[in-house]
Amino acid sequence: MLASLFPGLYPETASPDNIYSTSVKGMDIEIIQDPLLGYIHAELIIFYRNKAINPAIPYLTLFNIFDRDLLPEESGLLADLAKLGNTYTVCHRPDYLVLKIDFLPERLGTFLQFLKEVFSYKSFSLKRFNDSVQNYRTYFKKKEHWAKLAARQVVYSSFFPGHLLGNTLISPPSIQKINLAEIRSFYQETYTPANSLLIMRGNMEPAVAAGGITRTLLAFKNHARQEPPREKLPAGNRDEIVIYHVDNATGLEIFWFLAIPPLSHEDHLAARVMNDAFFGHHIGFLSHLLLAHGIRTSKIETEVFNHREVSVICNALKLDYNDLERFLVLSDQEMRKLKTSGISRKDYLNAKNYFYGQLKVKSARVEMEVEEARDHFLFGYKSGRGYTSIPPSLYQEVTLENLNRVTGEQVRSMIVIVGNADIIMKNITTLKPVVIKLF
Repeated sequence: MLASLFPGLYPETASPDNIYSTSVKGMDIEIIQDPLLGYIHAELIIFYRNKAINPAIPYLTLFNIFDRDLLPEESGLLADLAKLGNTYTVCHRPDYLVLKIDFLPERLGTFLQFLKEVFSYKSFSLKRFNDSVQNYRTYFKKKEHWAKLAARQVVYSSFFPGHLLGNTLISPPSIQKINLAEIRSFYQETYTPANSLLIMRGNMEPAVAAGGITRTLLAFKNHARQEPPREKLPAGNRDEIVIYHVDNATGLEIFWFLAIPPLSHEDHLAARVMNDAFFGHHIGFLSHLLLAHGIRTSKIETEVFNHREVSVICNALKLDYNDLERFLVLSDQEMRKLKTSGISRKDYLNAKNYFYGQLKVKSARVEMEVEEARDHFLFGYKSGRGYTSIPPSLYQEVTLENLNRVTGEQVRSMIVIVGNADIIMKNITTLKPVVIKLF
């Protein structure tokens, strides 16, 4: 049971009476009772294991079971999701898939039927599969934040070659090599209870919910839970600018990635503060610099992706083509200045307080406790206070000396520009980015 294996996972204010942990058919289950919540938030995590598999197979599998553009006639999965209210998201990562669903407590039975359908799905169609192969790019670009997904494929394949996290870059040849039998085989081997984790929070009786799950999975084979793979990720520095070419010429999306120490490392928090000091909206050095030079951008949005041996920060913004070279030159100069001169106490306090406010808001979200349980299971370590995510109080303990030491160190970084490479290269004279034209 997760709660007994990892005591102290939850804040001191949480009562252990509202947490129920069990394992069914090799699938670990964590149920958090919250009578004040008017619905149930569930997260089903399916782990990926094979770093040698064609990276397009997991993507095409998702298209063939969850994409409503590809599946005009509803499968059992989609029919159950519709009954649950269609409030769900499917997030694909190199190391796992997470399916998040919100539904009303009275529809718990429908959720259990959906769970059964996930692990017994057989509604694969050759016609739909061929459609997904021929129109992969069209379906991919319909997804929200598809440009960031494409940028992450490029960065992870460059940062982590030969590892599970680096098995990401999808190209037309990699798609054309796949047949329907490979999709079926991947699904049957991967989408199993023993290869999954289920975490639920909401207004329900944990023992009743767990009993329903047990009965639902009764007919499935009983397997021991599989441990998520551990890989030592490569160290070293890498600074590169890559253009991910698209035909669209209406605007640019820029994604600036940094690889930093993982959650368990003592320098993780300081690296996060350093990132906010540079990229933080309104308070960051970069925002002030661009404003002073008349460069107009969208709000810089920051997202952190945590893995067992590394965390990756993605800072995203939008920009006009004619401002790109000035942006790249000025931001490079400012980053070099930051690493050599360090951060002043005023900027250090601004960055800390900025991120502190973000964490206070995040910690109040309904999914926070679910994310903590998920991250603990995935990464297998704690921050020292019973948390795997970062509580606001811990963030305040980052010192200026620690921050400047981390700031002066070189970290792996990569800038991915998603835009029309032909237009970009005409506007750049001092830099020589790598151009990738996949589709």
